[in-house]
Amino acid sequence: MALQSAILLTRELARHPAAITPGTAPELQRRYARAWRQAFSPRLRVAALYAHVAMRPWLASPARGISARWPGLLGRAARMAGKATGNFSQVSQESA
Repeated sequence: MALQSAILLTRELARHPAAITPGTAPELQRRYARAWRQAFSPRLRVAALYAHVAMRPWLASPARGISARWPGLLGRAARMAGKATGNFSQVSQESA
């Protein structure tokens, strides 16, 4: 997430005027925060859900059985949460 956060910031900086002033910084901060939330909020919510399931034995045991029966389910859930769907590969092309 750290590298992806840096990519998001780089994109916002590239869209912004070269000179960041006290007057333009708040808008840059708002745009970055919005992009960050869009990119990472779903992933953090799913991670919190997994953590709550893992901390409760009455949920963890069935979850372990489901994971054993359908091993690809966890990867699919991660992709649905945005873990592997971010379009971060085009940054080098956009910044060049």
